[in-house]
Amino acid sequence: MNLILSSLTDERGKVENFLSTRTDLYNVDPIGIGTSYVESLSSYISRIAEIHNLAVSPLLSKVIAPMLNINYLKEQLTQGIIKDTSHFINENSPVTIEYCNTLEILTGRHDLRSLTMLNWQGVFSKKLFSRYRKWCPICLNKMKSNSKIIYEPLIWYISDIKKCEVHEVVLQDQCPNCNRNLPYLHKELMVGYCQYCGSWLGDELVINKETLTEKDIFIFQNYKELLANSSKQPIYPTRTFISNFLNRLMKKLDIKSVAKLANILGLNSATVNSWVKGRRHPSSESLLKIARKIGLTIYEMIYDNNKKLVLEIKKDSYLQQQKSISISEIEDSLKKEVNSKEPKSLNRISKEYGFYESTAKRNFPILCEKVTKNFNSYKEQKVKKRRIEIEEKLIDCLSKETPISLNQFSKDNGITLKTAKTVSPNLCKKVVKRYEEYIHELKRKRVQIIKREIIEIVNTLHQKGIYPSSNKVQENLENKHLFRKEWVKRAWKETLESLGYK
Repeated sequence: MNLILSSLTDERGKVENFLSTRTDLYNVDPIGIGTSYVESLSSYISRIAEIHNLAVSPLLSKVIAPMLNINYLKEQLTQGIIKDTSHFINENSPVTIEYCNTLEILTGRHDLRSLTMLNWQGVFSKKLFSRYRKWCPICLNKMKSNSKIIYEPLIWYISDIKKCEVHEVVLQDQCPNCNRNLPYLHKELMVGYCQYCGSWLGDELVINKETLTEKDIFIFQNYKELLANSSKQPIYPTRTFISNFLNRLMKKLDIKSVAKLANILGLNSATVNSWVKGRRHPSSESLLKIARKIGLTIYEMIYDNNKKLVLEIKKDSYLQQQKSISISEIEDSLKKEVNSKEPKSLNRISKEYGFYESTAKRNFPILCEKVTKNFNSYKEQKVKKRRIEIEEKLIDCLSKETPISLNQFSKDNGITLKTAKTVSPNLCKKVVKRYEEYIHELKRKRVQIIKREIIEIVNTLHQKGIYPSSNKVQENLENKHLFRKEWVKRAWKETLESLGYK
């Protein structure tokens, strides 16, 4: 009897242990962990939603939001507001930490930090990623044609990465159908598809080929090393890493002055000083510039202290003082610049000719005043000319047959949104309104096309004597993911009712 009771107790313990280890969400394996093409966290969230037959919106608002600790983020997601924080999802911010921690609890995984740049937050400042999704259409097509799981690698999203290393094409950042930029998170997010119009993003017909430059290769080498090793290190760098590294570099090069280090690296002295003191953090661009200058990768800067520096410095070259310049030479240089067709500021002239600005002002106040006056006048004319150019380009934009967004106008013409809005706010508003109307009309037409497709599929199945169930209709849809949208389900139900189905 005791043996039977003991056996029952053991079985009950096993059941309780099994139930206690069950997770709210499936323990889905992320793609590519330990490789340079590891999946992004936003891509993982999209796949999790699809596996549970959910849209991303209910997954975020009903499952993830209640477990978050950041109140404003919890409130936003609960209310269905996603866009405000979506660009932080793959970064190294507190928002990223919240998503990772919550998803690890829900899935029972312990490696989701590797789908972001959290492990390297001691190295990089924020704003490491592009504002919107980027992708290689050829890579997406190959995943689809080879029946592989479609996902979007983290490396595509990094702002310094502009091209696909494999196919040497420029990464796309606009839907080829509706021309919209795609945020990382959206209520209808679908990996490989546009969340607005549902179009497939793999379009091999639209290819902008660009051979990788030496600089591109170096950038890829740096990020690939970091991403491939993101899950393999026992410890990761802290926020003091840059300061410590630069101080070690100064010691190795036997440099006492930060100004001399800045001169060697080709960077601004005050900026480098703020890094050395640990007051500020370099951008990814500056960090890559330092790495390239000293002949190391960022990963080697962190973990390989014994790596030999390739930096070649002629002995005592950085110790040489500026060549002294006589008063008469200062006067000659000022007279020369006063009559220049492209006036320069006094500060720039002093740096180019190697004299102190204060010395020039003390000895030649009238000449210095003329230089400054000429430069200010030149600058004003330049600004005025630039304003006219921007207005002309905005007017030209409004006359185009196919409207474009203000954001696209900014990219195409190399004009920041802030500048365009400051120069001509009314024209900018017209560009925005025209594009919104265009997108609205595209959406209306697309909805009509899909509704016609559903009606045709339902009628065809009905005529064949097959009940047009949701699964049957979904199988015949060109884009099967569309059935996750409520208006598509409503169109299917309405068509069923019109045929007499209950």
